[in-house]
Amino acid sequence: MKHLYKVKNLKKTFGRGEGKTDVLKGIDFKIRKGEIVTILGPSGSGKSTLLHILGGLDTADDGTVFYKGRDITVMNKKERMLYRRNEVGFVFQFYNLLGDLTAKENIESCAYLSGDPMDLEEIMETLELSEHQNKFPRQLSGGQQQRVAFGRALVKKSGVLLCDEPTGALDYKRAKEILLLLERINRTYGTTLIIVTHNENIKDMAHHVIKLRDGVIAEDYKNRELKRAKDINW
Repeated sequence: MKHLYKVKNLKKTFGRGEGKTDVLKGIDFKIRKGEIVTILGPSGSGKSTLLHILGGLDTADDGTVFYKGRDITVMNKKERMLYRRNEVGFVFQFYNLLGDLTAKENIESCAYLSGDPMDLEEIMETLELSEHQNKFPRQLSGGQQQRVAFGRALVKKSGVLLCDEPTGALDYKRAKEILLLLERINRTYGTTLIIVTHNENIKDMAHHVIKLRDGVIAEDYKNRELKRAKDINW
């Protein structure tokens, strides 16, 4: 399959009357399987709204979003639920971990959503969480908690990870750790990563960069050369 996602004339409006805001104003782009994609833009440009529509968390007012040849904008609630469960994983700025479960148990909580989950020990090792697997979220650093969030999204064998400001709540050191982890996930599993971020520097490690401004695409390009995550600085 040439493209994993094909987005055409996508529109989304919030509010009515004088409070009406056109958040997405008819955008078009395509994403290939296995790409690292960064979606950049200032606050209010439509980044998170776009990510939520790609993930089936929100619906569009107009336009199409084809995923593996199927238009997710015409799915009913049950079909969108199955799409979210079977095809995509979500990682948000705030980790949303269950405080009464250990790191391992938090990841296991999503393994049950898949009929063929990834090996839990492999995930713990890949995410460098093996020695922390029996700790509760309050006993983990911010970076470690974010790793658990990635594990929870990965365990159900999601081919796509949708990441909304995954480094936004972290200091520089922890943020760099997450960038290294994202790179490792992409290289190890071939996972398509779609990353909404304010951090312009992250675009240098992405195959594909999409910049939004006022609900339209200001730039859409592929990087000819990629920086390794270890070389990203700000």
